[in-house]
Amino acid sequence: MSEITASPIEIYIDPAITYPASVTKAIGAYDAARGLWTTQYAALSVAEGDVPKARAEDARALSVAVAAGKDDAGDREVKAARVVRVANERTAQAREKASAQADVLKAAIAAAGPELIPIILDHIRALVDDYGTALEDARRKTAAAAVALQDATSGMRMVAPTMRDRYGLGVSSFGSAVAQPTWPVQPCTTVRSRLDSIERVIAERTTAA
Repeated sequence: MSEITASPIEIYIDPAITYPASVTKAIGAYDAARGLWTTQYAALSVAEGDVPKARAEDARALSVAVAAGKDDAGDREVKAARVVRVANERTAQAREKASAQADVLKAAIAAAGPELIPIILDHIRALVDDYGTALEDARRKTAAAAVALQDATSGMRMVAPTMRDRYGLGVSSFGSAVAQPTWPVQPCTTVRSRLDSIERVIAERTTAA
């Protein structure tokens, strides 16, 4: 089977989280294994692309050789195919190692679950706060930009006589042409409530245990 259509098990790792030491170690091994697979896969892609080129070179060389009354070994395609077989096997082994490291990482994450859960929850809360801050900042900037734009359109009144006398254009008010976006009143309320619920259940069951 060509390894071109295969890939190792992949696990999403949030780079913004500080993981427990055991998980961090497993992530390092997982990343290294996937890096090796990526390198071998790239080499395989190049090798497979070289086969049709070698085939064409063999055909040209054969034509020239026959025209000159000579034989041609025509082994370029054979050599290129051999390179592909070697590259394919290296890629297969690298894929298997990467998948094995993915299993190790999954086991490390599972073992560190009780320690990892509050880390992830805190990370989510921090992002919720960041979102609220960014949203409020966007509200202020949008309001200021809308006022500035409305003031600019109102300034057309200053040139109304020139517009009318020279160009025959009337200057009507732009009115409320500056659209205002609709902002969420309480952003991330559902997320916050869910976080509170999760933490409450964990605390209750931890106490009961």
